[in-house]
Amino acid sequence: MNSYGRVLLVDDEHRVLEGLRRTLQSEFDSEIALGPEQGLAAMANAGPFAVVVSDLRMPVMDGVQFLSKVKAMSPDSVRVMLTGQADIYAAIGAVNDGAIFRFLTKPCPPMIFHRTISAAMEQHRMARAERDLLRNTLTGAVTTLTEILGVVHPEAFGHSFRIKRHVMRMAEGWASGDQWHFEVAGALSQIGCITLPADICGKAFAGTGLTEDEQRIFNQHPSAAAEFLKRIPRFESVAQMIAGQLKPYGDFREDIAGLQGRLIAAGAQMLHAAADLEKLRRKGLSWESAIASMRVRESDYNPKFLDALERGGDPFANWTTLPRAVAQLELSMVADQDIVSRTGVLLAGMGEQLSLPSLERIRRVAAHAGLDEPIRMRVPAQPEPAPAASLRRVNPPEPQLLEHACPAQ
Repeated sequence: MNSYGRVLLVDDEHRVLEGLRRTLQSEFDSEIALGPEQGLAAMANAGPFAVVVSDLRMPVMDGVQFLSKVKAMSPDSVRVMLTGQADIYAAIGAVNDGAIFRFLTKPCPPMIFHRTISAAMEQHRMARAERDLLRNTLTGAVTTLTEILGVVHPEAFGHSFRIKRHVMRMAEGWASGDQWHFEVAGALSQIGCITLPADICGKAFAGTGLTEDEQRIFNQHPSAAAEFLKRIPRFESVAQMIAGQLKPYGDFREDIAGLQGRLIAAGAQMLHAAADLEKLRRKGLSWESAIASMRVRESDYNPKFLDALERGGDPFANWTTLPRAVAQLELSMVADQDIVSRTGVLLAGMGEQLSLPSLERIRRVAAHAGLDEPIRMRVPAQPEPAPAASLRRVNPPEPQLLEHACPAQ
């Protein structure tokens, strides 16, 4: 059987399906569905399929409607349509709309049908390879940037780690949305801090208060981040989300244009809510009290996102403190004490989340100068996913789910 994937054949005539399956059985793993309803059931219960072949004229829904639903359910599936000569113009329109990879006229010679399925399989393989390359490239870029932040400003790195967790809570249930934009924006929300003086950054995240001039300098980090992130392909929307993270919800009335604009606005509002929630938590407020105090400031935060935070609860509530040897330390763990070498060098402060550079430094110092073990570490109930782990190709967000990015007039 072909290792690239499987083929789903959909037609309302059983003899046609059997003929198509016989044409493919020597090389491809195929499944048949009698009509569009069975086809959708097969997609839901036995998918995904690399290639979906459908007749145009079927009861209940025609092939264009059926393959449009297939596209929504499985964007990676390559779609092929079978059509009679009289329907050729409808089929050409479907191809031009981007819903169909190719169409074939009935009756289709076995050699032509086999060749088309082979081409569709290759298209599926190439699309997956391109997507995987993009995902790995973006994941690598995000990981490298966050590790740089961890070296320059560990406090900002830990802050962005917590912001990302809050943002992903707010992004849950974002039906058919580009959730990876939100995840990356959360992970890189503080990357602009690498341009800040260490003392200003330290004071900001310690919550000790900044002077007016220091606050003005600190508030420049979102625009600094956007300046260099927008140069990375596919990060343009992420850059705009990060640039707008200091903007209150009430200021989004006039500058939302189209689905992409609303997506950017929603991401900026998530970052704004997550960052301010963290500020309140650092002051000692409980999760519930912090959100309650944010609700009072109605023009500052999107109420839909506050609802999501309240509904999801504190993502760090189930973390526990456990003793860990240096060999057991992992990324995503948070120090529950100052980690100090036996020569008095501070390797990680209490509350600091481990990054790859800090973890490597701890291991090397432990091997040479030594440090006292075990170390008290805060450990999540489940392993923290790698940055941007959910990068994937998804459908555009539905308009009604983006409307709340703009406050009511």
